[in-house]
Amino acid sequence: TCSPHYLRVPVRTAGAVEAVSARLAALQVPARRVTLATPAQAGTGAQVLVLTQPVRQGTMDLALHALAAHPSVAGKITALRVEELA
Repeated sequence: TCSPHYLRVPVRTAGAVEAVSARLAALQVPARRVTLATPAQAGTGAQVLVLTQPVRQGTMDLALHALAAHPSVAGKITALRVEELA
């Protein structure tokens, strides 16, 4: 099944938003919304917040693995599947 996902990606610099977006697009994960949480908002370093379009879990797993290896990423990525409430 396909579901949207919420990602919190810690990054080394605030300029990494474009790198994260481009990497996800290259991995066939379309983003519905991408924004930057500054250190003051996140309580830590800069983080890219992503809400994806619905994607298969296997595609998301592969994308997370590849994104984690990207030099712009500064730590563990938080990923949550978004479920619609009936």
